[in-house]
Amino acid sequence: MCFSAGSSLAQYITVAPNPLTGQESYEFHAPEEPWRSTSDEFSDCDILAANPIEGIEPDRNYFNTLNVRPHSSYRYIKYFHAAAIRACLKATQQFGQPHNFYQLGRAQDAAGDREAAIASYERAQQGGHPLAAYNLFVLRYQGAGPEEQAHLRDAFRKAADAGDAWLQTEYAVSLLYGFYGFEKDPTEEFRRLLRLSQQYRDDSYILGQLGYAYWQGIGTEVNYVAAQDLLKRAFDSRYGSWKARPAEWLGGLYEDENNPNRDSREVEFHYTVAGMLGEARGFLNLVYLKEGRSLAFRLRHLMNAIALRDGSQAAR
Repeated sequence: MCFSAGSSLAQYITVAPNPLTGQESYEFHAPEEPWRSTSDEFSDCDILAANPIEGIEPDRNYFNTLNVRPHSSYRYIKYFHAAAIRACLKATQQFGQPHNFYQLGRAQDAAGDREAAIASYERAQQGGHPLAAYNLFVLRYQGAGPEEQAHLRDAFRKAADAGDAWLQTEYAVSLLYGFYGFEKDPTEEFRRLLRLSQQYRDDSYILGQLGYAYWQGIGTEVNYVAAQDLLKRAFDSRYGSWKARPAEWLGGLYEDENNPNRDSREVEFHYTVAGMLGEARGFLNLVYLKEGRSLAFRLRHLMNAIALRDGSQAAR
């Protein structure tokens, strides 16, 4: 039996009875090269350092409609940042595209080389890469004084207002939760996300953020049906590989005691997928499932979470 059959990842999940508990258990079996692009411009740099949300605007050549490997988040890059930097330096020399410099910046950032990362992000931003503009804002904001931070927030707002979908989304999220010293404005920023979701219907990042807002009632009333629909669309979207967080949120949505569509099988399925895609909270949530799980089950997923979060106080 395999539920969520419509999911793009369901084909990699096998379901079998657990001989200890009699309940179903789920195992994730990824293909040898998951989500690998066939583009001629695809490089080892894309594999090692691409952002999981790249691909949200496939008409732009610096995204290359990538469906990148899930281990390209910062928590993974730090383990092999030297290899990522070498691969991305080669890509910048071979292709010289903005996304190559952006990915080089991510690898340098993960290695702790702030100045080199800023230089690479600046090069990518000069080529029009919106994700580089956001990363520059974050790096420069850290450690800046109040006056400079205010100037950076204003520059971020102007960049978002220029019309790029990703920057608008990140700006909306920042005001939705009050990140980076922005004054919270949940209702207006929820409306902005709603407008963006209507304009970019297959954007996994926008759909996921909007789905979470519906689930938690941030800037709007709680709507479990809308949340489930949007999070599933984010999870299955072919544009962008931002899959782990929507999967973890779907697990939480199906576990929510107030959700009339609670489903314990869907809970375990989505938490497992989230963990396998690099979201340690997916594994941690499995550890704390309330209904009859063995100690061995809980310890196994606790160790999985620790392995993903090197030095994580929460996991330890």
